[in-house]
Parts: sequence; structure tokens; C-alpha cells
Amino acid sequence: MSPQDPRHAATVTRLAEALMRAVGADKLVRIQAPFSASDQSLPEPDVAVVPRRGDDGHPDAAFLVAEVANTSLQKDRSLKSDVYAQAAIPEYWIADLARRSIEVRKAQLNGRYTIRAAVHPGNTVRIDALDNAEIAVSDVLR
Repeated sequence: MSPQDPRHAATVTRLAEALMRAVGADKLVRIQAPFSASDQSLPEPDVAVVPRRGDDGHPDAAFLVAEVANTSLQKDRSLKSDVYAQAAIPEYWIADLARRSIEVRKAQLNGRYTIRAAVHPGNTVRIDALDNAEIAVSDVLR
């Protein structure tokens, strides 16, 4: 397995830290850990905000999942977007390193996200599924 690009790794860390500050203590921010999206799919999103549970199983519910895209943008926009929408995750973000934006995807219909918006540094992203918690895009993308 090839090592992660330093810029990708730093962005994952900044995103996780921003989300940890924004969400309540009853939520857990997981970094690159398995998520049970279906019986056949166990993706490892870069960052996921999930309910805290008392067991050691992989979570099968999430408030938000996020991927950091450098070379994986097409896969993150298509395959992974469909997997997360079909798993009924209310929000999916793609931190696009090339365009310096966070693509926000919400509202699933027939297994696909229907609302998409790109948010750039200088703006904030509101997390509807987490009582409108917010993070500043500039805290994540530099």
C-alpha cells in the first residue's frame, strides 16, 4: 500500500479536528475506519460522524461522512456518493483539494443525493443532521 499524500493526510486531520469541535459529546468522529454501509459494502471514509455506541461493531449509521479528494475525485463523486446515499447518510462531503472547496451533498432520492453545493474558504458549512453545527471551510482547506 502506498503512503498517503501529506496534503491529503493533513486535510483529513484538520477536518476531523473541526468536526470534533463542532459536534456534541454524544457523537463520535472516526478517521479512516470501517462503516457498515450495507451487507456487501464496508467503506472506510476519511472522516465520519457517528452515534456513540456501547459495542465494538462497525457503525451502520452516520450523521455525516466525508472524503478528501486529490486523485480520487471521480470515484468520490460517483461510486462513493452512491454507496453513502444508499446507506441513508444524510450528508456527504467531498473536500476537493484541487478546487479548494467542500462539496456538500444532501437529500437522498432513489439512492442518490439531490442537493449539491460547493463551499469555499471564507464561508462556513452547516451540518443539518447535527443541529446545524458549523465549521469554517478555511479551518479545513489551506
